[in-house]
Amino acid sequence: PLHQEVQQVREEAQEQLRACLSRLPRTEAVVSTQSTGKMKRTLTIRRDYLHYIKKYNRFEKRLKNISAHVSPAFLDLKQCDTVLIGQCRPLSKTVRFNVLKVIATAASD
Repeated sequence: PLHQEVQQVREEAQEQLRACLSRLPRTEAVVSTQSTGKMKRTLTIRRDYLHYIKKYNRFEKRLKNISAHVSPAFLDLKQCDTVLIGQCRPLSKTVRFNVLKVIATAASD
C-alpha cells in the first residue's frame, strides 16, 4: 500500500512536471527519492533507468547518482523524501541541479 501511494504521488508529480517544463529555463527536471544526505546543503539522488540492448532484444538496469543543491528552505529533508530537482548552472564539480520542491516526505517512525 505505501509503495503504491508513493508511485501514485510520483506519477502525479511527473504530470505536473510535464505541464510546467515549458516555463523552466533548462530542459531537464527529475522527480526522484533522496538516497543520501551526508553532505552539507547537498543531497544525492539515485536515478534508476532501463537501457535497451538491441542485439539481445532486452533491457538492462542502470543507475546514475545525481548531486543536487539544497536551499536553506529545504534543510529539513530526510532520506527517502521524494523531491523535484531542476537543472541549473554548474554550482561545483558535481552539482548541476537544485531542489525545486518537496513532493512527499518519508513516513516518520
